[in-house]
Amino acid sequence: MSLQARTERALEACHDALIVPERWPTALQHVADALAVSSCTFTPVDGDRGCVPFSTGHLEFVPLWCRNQSHAPCPFTGKALPSVSNYVLDDQFLNADDRKKLPYFHETAGPGNREWWAAGLFAIADRQWFLSVYRDRARGRFSNSEGRYLARVAPEFGRIWALAEKLEAQKVSSTLSFLDQMKCPALTIDSRGAVRKLNRLAESLLEKDLHLQHRRLWSNDPTSNRRIQLLVEAILATPPGITPSLNQVVINRANAPWLLIEAMPVTALGSDFFNEGRALLLLTDLTEPAASDARLLAIVFGLTPAEAKLAARIALGIGIDAAAAVLRIARETAKSQLKAVFFKTNVRSQPELLALLGRLRSTKRA
Repeated sequence: MSLQARTERALEACHDALIVPERWPTALQHVADALAVSSCTFTPVDGDRGCVPFSTGHLEFVPLWCRNQSHAPCPFTGKALPSVSNYVLDDQFLNADDRKKLPYFHETAGPGNREWWAAGLFAIADRQWFLSVYRDRARGRFSNSEGRYLARVAPEFGRIWALAEKLEAQKVSSTLSFLDQMKCPALTIDSRGAVRKLNRLAESLLEKDLHLQHRRLWSNDPTSNRRIQLLVEAILATPPGITPSLNQVVINRANAPWLLIEAMPVTALGSDFFNEGRALLLLTDLTEPAASDARLLAIVFGLTPAEAKLAARIALGIGIDAAAAVLRIARETAKSQLKAVFFKTNVRSQPELLALLGRLRSTKRA
């Protein structure tokens, strides 16, 4: 038995959204309207939401849901599907007392007019997802017949999602190939911090100093490795499509030039909800002439902008008086900043600083 005509038209709108991702909220609202619900979205069964599209009717509910999740958690998140069917109704998890007692219904579902929930199950690779639908109190609870129909609709999204992921994989691959041509090593990491794809130049950088460990980027140098893991943590803690506050780090390699690793959201390249990567990591050899000494010094040693500018002048081999004159600061100010530079770089004199900075600026390619 075929799906209802209105549902078929809504699914066609979702296929159109594969080409124009901005249409996803409207397309999903067509699905919600066809199913006689207030709004809908996708929910992974394991609770790790990542970046998913919402119907237009759900957009106002999402901030309330997110704001209250820590103290009034959604009772459906991370729940195992009952074995009786490939759909689930909230009544299978909750009773009347739960609705009276749980903070979620008083602080989120009630104020957000999303009192009733149901979902149909579909699979993408080895991961299970719900097509989650929400209904307000006036429309009433979901019936088993509605659940069975939802179970017929949900697998359609498994097929749509699989196609979307193929399209996004092609976009990411094309981007990495282009960066190869631009002589830029690059790789992508996913929502779990694992490396998904590397271009040829990035693969050539993987050696004993920098390598993959359990599919995560890893450095043998403890300080450098800590920086890499902090960068990955910052990426994963930042909403998809947004540049993290910590978006670049420098790693040291024993017998090769130091590398600057910069994070760029995959969505900044035009990908949408279904991209296979969370962020693009660009790897830059610090001996490249385009690198800014002051910027790199600030990153490597944690210097303030003023301290980094002074240290960069010292790295040119000029004295503190000349550096102060060029920067138009008082000599005492320069001396104070230089003391801070000495402390942060763990050196005791200008010659030691010059030698240390010289290593950064003159390390040759391996």
